[in-house]
Amino acid sequence: MRKFLSLTIIMIMVSSMTLYGVSKETVDTPDFSAVELAELTSSRQLTEAGCAEWAITAIDTLDLVGLSPSVDVDSNDVVHVSYYDLTNDALKYAEISNGGAQYSVQVVDSAPNMVMGNTNDIVTDMYVKRILYTADNMADYNNSELRLATSFNNGPWSIEVIDTRNGNDWDLAIDMDLNGDLHFAYSKRGHLWYGFQSIGQNNQPVNTFWNLSMMGNVGTAINGIDITVDNQIPAAIISFNDMSYDLKVATGIQDPANPALVMFDVEVVDTTPQGSYVGMDTDIELTSTGPKVMYTDFVNEEIKYASKDASGQWTYSTIFTGWHGLAMAMDSTESPHMTWHVDGIDEIRYAQFDSSGASIDTVLDHSGAIHIENELDSMDTPHVFYYGGNADLMYATCDDSTNNGGNPPQTGGPCDIDVTPGQVWDATVEVSTGDVYEYPASSGEYHVVVIQGYVDQIVGAPGVDLDVWSKNPCKCEDIWIDSGMPAYDVNVQYLPGNVVEYPVGTGQVWMAIMPAAIAGVAPDEPWADGNDWHQCTQGHSGDPCDSFNGQVGPTWDYFVNVSTNDVFE
Repeated sequence: MRKFLSLTIIMIMVSSMTLYGVSKETVDTPDFSAVELAELTSSRQLTEAGCAEWAITAIDTLDLVGLSPSVDVDSNDVVHVSYYDLTNDALKYAEISNGGAQYSVQVVDSAPNMVMGNTNDIVTDMYVKRILYTADNMADYNNSELRLATSFNNGPWSIEVIDTRNGNDWDLAIDMDLNGDLHFAYSKRGHLWYGFQSIGQNNQPVNTFWNLSMMGNVGTAINGIDITVDNQIPAAIISFNDMSYDLKVATGIQDPANPALVMFDVEVVDTTPQGSYVGMDTDIELTSTGPKVMYTDFVNEEIKYASKDASGQWTYSTIFTGWHGLAMAMDSTESPHMTWHVDGIDEIRYAQFDSSGASIDTVLDHSGAIHIENELDSMDTPHVFYYGGNADLMYATCDDSTNNGGNPPQTGGPCDIDVTPGQVWDATVEVSTGDVYEYPASSGEYHVVVIQGYVDQIVGAPGVDLDVWSKNPCKCEDIWIDSGMPAYDVNVQYLPGNVVEYPVGTGQVWMAIMPAAIAGVAPDEPWADGNDWHQCTQGHSGDPCDSFNGQVGPTWDYFVNVSTNDVFE
């Protein structure tokens, strides 16, 4: 579960604080030489970071969207993301499946003079989605709120006010234990607060009130909050930074007979000289051997990793350069997958570790901001969301089946779809999830039913019923590009809806209309055109890309020196 690191840094005067039960002897601080660090982070035991090939899709491109993304993947491997719409000061939500081929976008909460979801965190299961978020009152900052939005079975969102807060309290995080109970942490007027709610039958809260308590055994000026749950107790484990600029971890000690009563044991994990701001951003995950924390040393622009072993001892080390956009997920081997932002060159980077602690990393995008989130599904397929260079919500995942034995869908984008020629939508048509319809008739624009769980439903038109249909229509050429730009093969018997290029290299795209009785019926056969095949595009002859036909080149990166007329991928 994630939270948002505000771009505004508030300078706090340091005061003394005592944490009981903690000694410096409990913290091991190994120092790595440059050679050792390079070896640690450049292992050859891994052949790829996350995916052999990545597919990147723009999920929401309307206005300035995609800030503060939070991601969760349910047990059906459906991806859920909440995020902030900067233009409209709204909290938004998107549901993604099939590697980005199907997705839907909706507004969760929006109101005049309110900033909704500038900070947010989402938890989900098969039946319910819950988003914890800030609601800032622009007319009265000191009368802002902490809210929870809940949707059951893809139904409408219900909004509940959990607590009041002021507009400078940004940090929060929420998680759900195996019983479905909610655990969350948030900052309120500079203090760290913990919240709990028991969830009973039908995913409904047991109580009409929320159990909220301020943690008095930590300092103020709280930043970098993240939370995970130890399901053996169950109790929350919270990572954060306070006015002492140290990374701290608070572990709940819960009474199963009264789970709302929680005491927290607070440990100092990493401490550095005053002003280093260790732990301004954190991500904590729990493994069978104990909690692991990815965090920043803000002033030194270092990303660090701390681990607690079975004996209760913490160790930590510096692993990467950077300070923003931290996100971490553990795979089925309990090895971390990490994302972060590299300042100055605006890189979105992804790293995968193996069981020995060695890693390999890659650049996902050369144009992105510091708002990044990362989760893994049941097949260890990564799902990365970030605020892209065009102010869009961007989604990166695998487009092959090679990531550590996983089997993610082989798609190149949202238009890798199966079309049934002649299947046109009108107001009398009953649609189901995954159906594809042309609309308007003879327009060559195809729309996907992306809302989950629909079977034979009457819906509104594409472009009108926005929750039901894909955001943008797919044209014939879009389908050809996203399905891998296949060329006509004389040995293939094509099915209706198959899209190919013919002749090869011309950019002329054709769609099969009738099933091929035999292989070898070329699209330009005089008796086939308009009967067996429909020509979608006329090709690219004479357009600005025509001169590239047949040319190849190496992959560009920022270390490559270029000359006029060079060609790079």
